[in-house]
Amino acid sequence: MEVTADGPTTIGMASRQRFRGKLPYTLSTVSTIVALEPPNRFEVEVVGDLRGHGVWTLTPHDDVTHVRFDWHVHADRPIIRVLTPLLRPLFRWNHTVAIRAAMRGLERYARSAHGAPLSGPAFAPTR
Repeated sequence: MEVTADGPTTIGMASRQRFRGKLPYTLSTVSTIVALEPPNRFEVEVVGDLRGHGVWTLTPHDDVTHVRFDWHVHADRPIIRVLTPLLRPLFRWNHTVAIRAAMRGLERYARSAHGAPLSGPAFAPTR
């Protein structure tokens, strides 16, 4: 996953994301912060190949922070909309692969930013 941002984290700030799993396509989105309650919560509106809304909630617990990301988006790329009824299991598998890679990257970033050693997985996907 690639991410670039326009500046500091403030309401109205936009960032661009490029997601890739194992299948031969990349999804591009732009997320704009629409609500910000540091350090516990922020919300984004998403446009691009995916369109919708995301909410990040961060909850400290002992020496770790639980991160919950609620993501409600729709695929706007026509080929994905057309193929989804036929290839749904393959798309779900690809989504799982991409999310796990993103979580590993986020974990490495969070731990390196705070000097914590990588001793085991801190993130687990939930549904």
